[in-house]
Amino acid sequence: MKLKRLLNLSLVIAFLTTPIIGLANVQDERYLNSTDGDDSYTGENPINSPLGTGPKRTLEGAFTSFASGTTVHMAAGFYNFDQSGIGGGNDANGYILDNGAGDVANKSMTFIAESYGVNDTVILNGGSLTIDAGTGTVTFQPATAGTNTINFDPAGTSTLTLKSGILDVSGFGASGFSVDADINNIVRTEGALIGTPSYAAADRTVTYNGSASKTAGNELPANIQAGTLNINQISGTVTFPNALTVTTGDILLSNTGNATFNAAITAGANDPTGLSIVNSSTGTLAFNQLVTLMARDANFPDNVIDNQSTGIIEFNNQLLFDHSASGTAGTADRTASMRNNAGGRLTAALLNHNTGTDKSTPAVVVRIIVSVLNASNGRVDIGNTLGASEIRGNLTNDNAGTVNVNGPFTIYGTVSNYNAASVINNNSSLEVMNNATFAVFTGNAVVGGM
Repeated sequence: MKLKRLLNLSLVIAFLTTPIIGLANVQDERYLNSTDGDDSYTGENPINSPLGTGPKRTLEGAFTSFASGTTVHMAAGFYNFDQSGIGGGNDANGYILDNGAGDVANKSMTFIAESYGVNDTVILNGGSLTIDAGTGTVTFQPATAGTNTINFDPAGTSTLTLKSGILDVSGFGASGFSVDADINNIVRTEGALIGTPSYAAADRTVTYNGSASKTAGNELPANIQAGTLNINQISGTVTFPNALTVTTGDILLSNTGNATFNAAITAGANDPTGLSIVNSSTGTLAFNQLVTLMARDANFPDNVIDNQSTGIIEFNNQLLFDHSASGTAGTADRTASMRNNAGGRLTAALLNHNTGTDKSTPAVVVRIIVSVLNASNGRVDIGNTLGASEIRGNLTNDNAGTVNVNGPFTIYGTVSNYNAASVINNNSSLEVMNNATFAVFTGNAVVGGM
């Protein structure tokens, strides 16, 4: 009898616990549909049956309402609706994926882009996207790779902000998560991006801020064109492992942190008048691989490389000024200048240039005439044992600073040492070419005997 009661009790427990386990599994799956959903629904079912259990309508509403760890089936369609009037999200004003109250979410969620009707693409056209997931990961992935895609395509200037947490789009491969040209601002604080978004060509400003060291990822497009790369770190170092192209934009270190580039940089264009590499801070802006600055149809702006504060700009590999190939007939030499302006240090380990030719008959060789100015009590180091450096323009030490000329070195312009406290140290096998001259030296002249 006791055995029978125990068996009956076991059956009752099994019956009672089975629905609970099933419910727990169901709760991990939720639904989002911008066409037929509503943020007043619970999101438990792909259609609104039973009543009130249908899909959510907004991305914001889904992320705020659903529990961390939820997998959300996201139907194809346009996500640009405002459901804030019923306590839901407001995709019409962009997408802020946080806890719904402006605070970090510490939440992970996976959104699976799925076909709906005849549509295969999720279109995020409501505005900017901010990821503030804290310790969590927000994942977007396709139900069917190569079919289901996401197009981040707002109507107007917008921003992708990685405030905290991880945005993972790796499931789409190299083309399934596309970023339109209207997303022309990208900000990364403590967050990160995993995957390879497909960026439409655009002039983009990409900003790194915060205090933690970080390695730049694919949130930085390979070409920012006439945009600006702004490293605005309070502390720590941003490391850039990938090659970067800037046509007529800027690379700017603007706060007390540091930036290190470990791959080739190509900057400039036929008309490079908007280009600059600037350190306006106390940090270090370091380039450890080839940096190529190109011009053909116009001069570089004044002080295209400009160390404006007490920080450091250092080119630890080749700095190459390249007269872009084959200009029109009459294409002229172009000019460029480098300046150390406020007590910091400017280093170019290997400074030289490539010539170009115009289309005259016979063709005329054209060059970039580069000048170097130490306008402060700081230090300029030119050349080392990497190879032979050259200055086609002038070398000027103007304000109680020090210039060190190192390694094999050729100068074609005027060497000037104007201040009584200035020093030019010749640590090299210096060759003075053509009509190069020495200005009046009122300082310690040239140590080492030019």
